[in-house]
Amino acid sequence: PIRACLARTVEESDFTSAKKRLTALLIETTCDVSNAQPPDSLPDRSLSPVPNDQQRDALGLRPNTTGSRCSDKGFLNMTSTEYLELLDWTARQTRSDQVGGALMDASRLLERAGLKPQSWIAMVSDFGSLFHHVAGQPHEIARTRSLRRQIRFRVRSCVQAAFAA
Repeated sequence: PIRACLARTVEESDFTSAKKRLTALLIETTCDVSNAQPPDSLPDRSLSPVPNDQQRDALGLRPNTTGSRCSDKGFLNMTSTEYLELLDWTARQTRSDQVGGALMDASRLLERAGLKPQSWIAMVSDFGSLFHHVAGQPHEIARTRSLRRQIRFRVRSCVQAAFAA
């Protein structure tokens, strides 16, 4: 919605996962411990959690036990707040007419993923053409095999260039 000029902020982007995450984050931070809502009643209960400490968390599946979502495994090495900041920054980078394109410095967040801001924008803009079947760091893609034919996935040179330090 920000990139399409339908909303100016994440807070105004109704019917998006970002809005659900932001609303849940606001509920969690404004409620005291005695009145805390159970996780199954939060607006983002159907979304996978954001934080994933790749150094500490074990590889593999972590199915959700409540049935509200498929997995309890996070997908990025950052907090939910940092994820929302990165999402907002990314949308503003792809729209030159959006005010606030340089409100935050995304380099420290992207550094954790081994990316430069320019590479991140290129991947977000062309995700579908860069990653056909498997997305991730080049070494992870290269060692992943298809389920049916056990063939390794090919890492495109533009993906390797995006992840190059």
